Amino acid sequence: MKKAKKKVKGMTLIECIIAMMVAGIAGLVMCEVGSVTCRLMRNTNHVNNKTNVEAPTAKVQDSKTLNDSGVTGEDQTIVVSCGGKTASVQVQKYSTESLVPKNDDGSVQEKYQVNANGDIEFYVIETTPVT
Repeated sequence: MKKAKKKVKGMTLIECIIAMMVAGIAGLVMCEVGSVTCRLMRNTNHVNNKTNVEAPTAKVQDSKTLNDSGVTGEDQTIVVSCGGKTASVQVQKYSTESLVPKNDDGSVQEKYQVNANGDIEFYVIETTPVT
């Protein structure tokens, strides 16, 4: 008479160990992906916030905005809205002509007869956030 074989159900010890190792490696990969994603989001938010804060100053530095505001030699305040932020910007136009060497009689030396600024307009821009 034949003996009936027992039907063995379940996993062997080696199969269990291999399954736990695969699950552990998958968990480590998921943690690393989450860490990199979190760091990337933090850096992106930092750049976005910095851009939003500096947007009004950048808009004022645009020569069209400066020309439209009619900035002259004295201090002038311009209120600028850009990127959802509003800022009060102090702008002063200045020239380097006072730095050009002069003769004893006060005239500009011959080799510096060309426009001292080289047809470039210089501005001092100081931004104060309003909102």
